Amino acid sequence: MAVTTPDARSVEFTIRRLEPSDLDTVLAINEANVPEVGSISMVQLEFLVAESACALVVDVDGTVAGFCTLDESLIVVVIPKFCVAVRTTSPSSLPLFR
Repeated sequence: MAVTTPDARSVEFTIRRLEPSDLDTVLAINEANVPEVGSISMVQLEFLVAESACALVVDVDGTVAGFCTLDESLIVVVIPKFCVAVRTTSPSSLPLFR
């Protein structure tokens, strides 16, 4: 897939499952985007990923550039440079879950 960045560059990316080796990068991305998303510890992130129905990363040239976790009560999407961080406690309010 491709996305156009705000400075009009086209960037190829893939969306894949979040792997344990991604956790350090995902935590760094999360913390770089506080207060849009809440600050968490590695233990909290590991729990969030383990309990999520789905945990994905956006991979740009082998580098994790963003992530998404979701379950029935919480969606967290953080993709810096491409979109705004989103956090909701009501997934049913989003078109994807209607």
